Amino acid sequence: MLLQMAILLAIASTAVEGFIVWHVPIWRKISTRFRILDIVFSFALSWFMGKMFGAEGLVICMAGILSTIISMPLYPAMAWYEQNQHDVRSS
Repeated sequence: MLLQMAILLAIASTAVEGFIVWHVPIWRKISTRFRILDIVFSFALSWFMGKMFGAEGLVICMAGILSTIISMPLYPAMAWYEQNQHDVRSS
């Protein structure tokens, strides 16, 4: 039961994180420079969402770890897109 809750919280947190990264340009620029902020943001978002839905302790910890692992490829992909945005749109 705890693992299922952690997985669902991690997926929801990753979706919200992806939405924020995609729609907030200043965060994209900051996150491409400082990788540690990506990790801190992912954990903080998981903690906040866990508290919002009444999760505690181990569930939040597991969800934070899982969402960080899931979302780490998101940031290099966004950095690549930022660098090649003109090429991607013109093709």
